[in-house]
Order: sequence, then C-alpha cells, then structure tokens
Amino acid sequence: MHSLLEGTRWENVGIQQRDEDRTSNDSVECLRESQIDQSAEIIEGLIFEALQYENLNSLQRHGRKKWNGDYVLDDGTVATTKTRLNPNLKHQIKLYISCIASRYHRVGFHSFDHACHVMLSASKIVYMLRRCQRSNDGAESSDSDDTASDLQDPWLHVAIPMAALIHDVDHRGVPNKELAAVNHTISVKYGSEECMSSYAEWNSVDIGLGMLENCLLGYCDNIPEIDDLNLLREIFNHQNGRLRDMVRDLVLCTDIASAERRKMNMQRWENAFSSLSEPTAPQDWPKSLTTDATQSVADQIMQAADVSHTMQHFSTFLRWNERLYNEMLSAFRSGQSHVPGFNDVHPADN
Repeated sequence: MHSLLEGTRWENVGIQQRDEDRTSNDSVECLRESQIDQSAEIIEGLIFEALQYENLNSLQRHGRKKWNGDYVLDDGTVATTKTRLNPNLKHQIKLYISCIASRYHRVGFHSFDHACHVMLSASKIVYMLRRCQRSNDGAESSDSDDTASDLQDPWLHVAIPMAALIHDVDHRGVPNKELAAVNHTISVKYGSEECMSSYAEWNSVDIGLGMLENCLLGYCDNIPEIDDLNLLREIFNHQNGRLRDMVRDLVLCTDIASAERRKMNMQRWENAFSSLSEPTAPQDWPKSLTTDATQSVADQIMQAADVSHTMQHFSTFLRWNERLYNEMLSAFRSGQSHVPGFNDVHPADN
C-alpha cells in the first residue's frame, strides 16, 4: 500500500473509491473491509518505521556499529537494527480500526468513507515529507533523537493519518452550531470554554482515544473480552502520551468553524513564523522548525487533507460536494435544522 500510494499522483488519490450509498449491501461490506485493511496496512507501516527509527537511534547512542550493520552495546551484547511488528499488535490495529468504522454513521458526507479518503490524502502528504527527507539526508537519519519535534518526527507521521481516521467518528451529520441550538447532549457535555465550541470534534477524540483505555467492550458489539488493545495502547502512551496528544490536537484543529480555535491557531502560526526575515525553503524546514511551528504546519496538513477533494480530480470534487449537499439537505428535511438560515450554512460550518 505504501508504494502504491506513494506512486499515486495527488489529484488521483481516492479517485477509485465508490459511494457506499450507490452499491448493494454486500458490496458495501466488501468496500468497508477493503478500507479497513488498507488503513491498517498504512498504520502498521508507519508504526513499524517509527519503532525502527527509535531502535536505530538507541543503538547509535549506546553501541558501536559492526561491519555487518549490527551494534555492540556497552555491556558487550550484540543487537540488530532489524525491527519486527508483533503479530498481536497488527491484529489490534485492525481490530481498532474496525471498531472505529462501526462508530461512524451513514450520513452523506461525514462518514467512514470520508475518513478513509482524508486518511489517504493525509498519508500521501506524509509520504511526500518522507521522500523529501530521503532526498536531503539519505535513507538513514542522523543527529536526531526519539523526541524530535520537527516534520520528520516519525510519530507525527503516525499521528496524522490516525487522526484522519477518527476525526469525524460519531458525527451526526449536522454542524456544531446546530448541536448547540438544540441543546444536544454532545454540546452540553463539551460546553466548557476550554472546548471552544468544538463539540463534535471533542466527542470524536473521546470516542476514538477512549477505545484504547481498557478494551473495546462498550464501544463495539461482538468483541470478545480477551481482545484488549494493550499493545496499541502502549504505542499511544509511549513517551508520556506524545502520540495520543498529537492525535487529539490534530483532530481538534479540523474545526475551522470555531472562531476561538481559528484565532488560537492563527496566533500560533504568527508566533512561529513572523520572525522569519525571508522565506525558508521547504526542504530546510525539518531542521529549523520550532515545536509551535511544527504543530502549525501539521495542523495545515490535517486541514488540507480534510478538504483534499477540493484539490483533486474533478470527479472526486463533484462526488464529495454532492455528498455534503445531500447531508445538509437531509438534515433540513428531517427537521434537524433549528438554526435560522441553516440551509444557507457554509460548508466550513460543518
């Protein structure tokens, strides 16, 4: 999947996806399974590369490289640079994504189909970043550590597509403004100033990351009690929960309708980049960005992926805009629109 997506032109990402509402139930299930397998393969690959990166850095710090590529550690033991994913971790990744898929509603736009398209687009950008790194620094990184806060941080590369997968989970097909207007339980639960009116986004964060806490019981049907996500949970809690925090922040940044959140993100961008006296070449960014600057660029990557259909093949643009229109029209006809002028709401409000 990595090589296939990396070789796909940006405008053609997701062009072969089919609308689930235009296929039979059997075809929908086949498509859903295909999307889950595809997503799991991408996440597995990125987690593998992040773990391999950490293993190599640890060996470089604490060992001496041998002629065959292995390392001799300080205590005399020999360690290999080869990393393998635990088969149980692979199982848990797929199980987790399957459960995430089950919590998406079949609304017109904010569906699991949309999440998969956003994930493909986000992953494509990540692969482009990695290709830029290889062309600048070669296949192996050097002079970096496992807490690097730049665009080549391998855990950021995991966080971006993972956030794309969960960013609209449990979306009801109506904007946050509407949830507040009807005093929906979601808007009540996330009504504090800290949440900045990002009701749906906080709900998605809590559901998506909440599945990792113990096991999937209570989140999905027909999940055996033994299917705990302990290995995947360890990945998210690694380095004091850096991956978890990055995923949370990337999901929240997709709420471009929140004036408070938009102002906060714009201010962070200004603080990070206003001091640059002249434009910095993109290929130089990974070695020069601060933590705030990295977060700001990551936010832009996530937001671009969320509306990537507007920058891709015209058929993709038409398909997703049609689905957004139908979702808003369905909410209007079903009486879910209590906000004055709801049928004139800009898509950004959704």
